[in-house]
Amino acid sequence: MTLKQRFAAQKTWIKGGIIGVIVCTAMFFAYPLIYFPLVENDVGLSDTAMMLPTATGHVFPMFMHFIVEGSSIPGQICTERETRCSSWSLANEEGGVPWTDSEGGAGYCLHQETTPISSCTDRVETAASILSIALLEAVYFIIGAGFAVITERRKMKN
Repeated sequence: MTLKQRFAAQKTWIKGGIIGVIVCTAMFFAYPLIYFPLVENDVGLSDTAMMLPTATGHVFPMFMHFIVEGSSIPGQICTERETRCSSWSLANEEGGVPWTDSEGGAGYCLHQETTPISSCTDRVETAASILSIALLEAVYFIIGAGFAVITERRKMKN
């Protein structure tokens, strides 16, 4: 049985749902590969250029990294074991602790904070991105299935 025959044998709502998922996936690739480059070349990426991806829901999986990073979710899931310096100076002011940053610069840490381990926060961000993509695909499946059922009912009335 070919893929086309398998698709034709499905119930109407499943066909509509599959079409909805295909549309969602196509838009997910079309925005960064076609839409954003065209808009950027014509008028630049402005707030109005983001209205279409926001309305279709595709902006959320694209920016999930920034959404999760700015929230308290990684701190609630991951244990705080990594000490970072949030404020430092080259001179020893206010009893700073000697500190070497990740790029090798030496100075004094004026304020330390404990943060979640970066590998754990990366996993949380990845999981949130995958979950948001799955939810968006599910919404498009439901929308496609709904359109298919409505269309089928209209055809039955006529």
